[in-house]
Amino acid sequence: MRGELSKRKLTGLLLKIFGFVILAVFLTAGIFYAIFFNEANAFLSVKKIGAGLYQMSYKNDYYFDDFLEKGASSDEELKTFIMQKLLKGLPIDVQIPDIACTTFTAITPSGDRTFSRNFDLEDTPIMILATSPKNGYKSISTVNLSFLGYDYGYLPDALKDRFLTLAAPYLPLDGMNEKGVSIAVNMVNGESANQSTAKKDITTTTLIRLVLDKAASAADAVELIARYDLHDSVGGPYHFQIADKSGASVIIEYVANEMKTIYKDGSYLLTTNFLMSDDAQADDFGKDRYDAAKAVLDASNGVLSVSGAMALLSQVAMSWQGGGTQWSVVYNLDKKEAVYSFHRDYSKTKAFYL
Repeated sequence: MRGELSKRKLTGLLLKIFGFVILAVFLTAGIFYAIFFNEANAFLSVKKIGAGLYQMSYKNDYYFDDFLEKGASSDEELKTFIMQKLLKGLPIDVQIPDIACTTFTAITPSGDRTFSRNFDLEDTPIMILATSPKNGYKSISTVNLSFLGYDYGYLPDALKDRFLTLAAPYLPLDGMNEKGVSIAVNMVNGESANQSTAKKDITTTTLIRLVLDKAASAADAVELIARYDLHDSVGGPYHFQIADKSGASVIIEYVANEMKTIYKDGSYLLTTNFLMSDDAQADDFGKDRYDAAKAVLDASNGVLSVSGAMALLSQVAMSWQGGGTQWSVVYNLDKKEAVYSFHRDYSKTKAFYL
């Protein structure tokens, strides 16, 4: 009888302990959800789609209108804003190193407008990000996860390792929105932009987010960018190429802190890593890739299929020990389709749609 009572007491004690554990788990989950209520859907949407490749859907508010109202004149100020608004005080270290890259526009034989880009850097994990802001246009963009502190030894596979991905909307390197507007950034030589007027301040990647969220055309993008003072991120200077589904395209670059625009004058627009508005830079870094791509585009009068554009990207791709072209993407601005090859494996492509 005593043995039976002891067993009952032990069972009751174990059930109580189990109950407390379950309660603690639910309380912890409840506290987490209460803190990250707005960001939870994005946090939980992270999905691995290949080796070092991830996708994420951000349907909730990432406070970009608040950012535009406040502005940021450096990566440090951007980091502070992200920590306060998205990460609830959790630390983040935003790192934007030197990048190379090639971009060009073309038209398919059926008449679709395309915008193509190679992103060149050390080997890194990559995220394809879909955003649906309440006060902006839907877009798809590409994020280098090393800018958020990830590497091949630290990846956002487990839930506990995904917090930093909440900052992804602020670090796009290229993308396309639902209006058929696309943008990418390339490094150039020279002096970094550090404008100082009464305008609000933006940084390199937040300029890209501005265009993706707010611009309905290339002309809109130019007008929007001109409203802000640009402060190049660490690793700059940079210039930007923008294209839309009408066939309009423009390169925006900064010389002596003055915004310059170079519009498409012909069947295509192409850029690599030298200032297009400065003839003195014509023999600088990226000229070999520029000349190789120009020869193909001239020969075709700017007409390339999506697969032809990808073949050209593979032709001008870079490769070195530990790095090279991380992704190649052809944005079809009419079909709202993004076709990618990752890590220089041109035998495989993966398509994403808005």
